[in-house]
Amino acid sequence: SFCPTCGNEIKWYDNIPILSYIILRGKCRNCKEKISIRYPLIELAGLIIGLSFFLLNYWHPNELDPITNSAIGFKFLFNWHTVIYFFMAIILMNISLIDFKTQEIPFELSIPFMLLCIGKYVGDAIVAQNYLLVNVLGFVCPAAFFGLIYLIPYLIKKIEVIGLGDVILYSFIGLALGGWNIILVVLISTLICSVVELIKIKVTGNKTTIAFGPYIAMATLICMVFGDVIVNAYLSLIGL
Repeated sequence: SFCPTCGNEIKWYDNIPILSYIILRGKCRNCKEKISIRYPLIELAGLIIGLSFFLLNYWHPNELDPITNSAIGFKFLFNWHTVIYFFMAIILMNISLIDFKTQEIPFELSIPFMLLCIGKYVGDAIVAQNYLLVNVLGFVCPAAFFGLIYLIPYLIKKIEVIGLGDVILYSFIGLALGGWNIILVVLISTLICSVVELIKIKVTGNKTTIAFGPYIAMATLICMVFGDVIVNAYLSLIGL
């Protein structure tokens, strides 16, 4: 991290989320210029989102009504998924904000996200005592499909139809959440993007480059909590 005014690198003790901003009174230690309040607000939002997903994956139905099948009691159930999803949610939020502003997903955020997804897969594979083929397919299929969508236009006309960061996101989300959930992520992200971008074009009349990272992030956050429920409901509907 660095000061947006003087470019001076911010030391670790001046880079503690929210707390450092309060201690330094919103100013750079080096040049004394004000630092935008949006930085601590984003950090606070990240904390809120991370904790929300922590609790959503921590709070499970304790007992179901046999007639309505609805929860009549809840219990707190802590597992390592809770921790993984906490950090995944925070990283996805940061990826969304940066991609929206710069049209680019920084590799510095892609790396820890990839490590979290690999960690979740390895942990699930150890617990399940198998290689979770559906998760492997969830990685390979989007990597191949979106990789070709990225590579072919780039090799022919030197244009990017989809960002490489988006390809990485889709692939490792598939590894973490599985093949069925990555299909759901693709569908939801595409649907949200289509609606939002069409509204933007209608309102502004301008066609701009689409930052797809925020839509992938929103769809992933939805599927992290409700993905298995939606998939199981659909499979039951079609008799699978």
